[in-house]
Amino acid sequence: MLGFARLGQTQVKAAKGTFERAIELDPVDPLPRLGLGLAKIRLGDLAGGIEDIQIATSLDPNQSLIRSYLGKAYYEEGRDAKAGITLQEAMARIRRIPHPGSMMRSSSRPPTGPSRPCTSCNVP
Repeated sequence: MLGFARLGQTQVKAAKGTFERAIELDPVDPLPRLGLGLAKIRLGDLAGGIEDIQIATSLDPNQSLIRSYLGKAYYEEGRDAKAGITLQEAMARIRRIPHPGSMMRSSSRPPTGPSRPCTSCNVP
């Protein structure tokens, strides 16, 4: 998290070092790879940044956030078709959040009485 905080404070070189150290400690964690890729892109190394974000995507292929950053990087590189496909894949992997009203019932027993719309969010 320190690396992302530094990245957010535009301490890009310090963030890059933090991400590199985190990768040394846990090479299979995709988030430091994502951060390193973003830091490299901010430092002007688009190809190197894309490579690290691709590694992050391979470490967690279902993570929509990482895949969306990869799509944005492809777009910056001018690979519009690849960017579009990657962003569509990211959208397909967004976890669906259950409707709040559906969480009130226990899955082990059927609902009793007629179904009513959820009054807290105005969604039937």
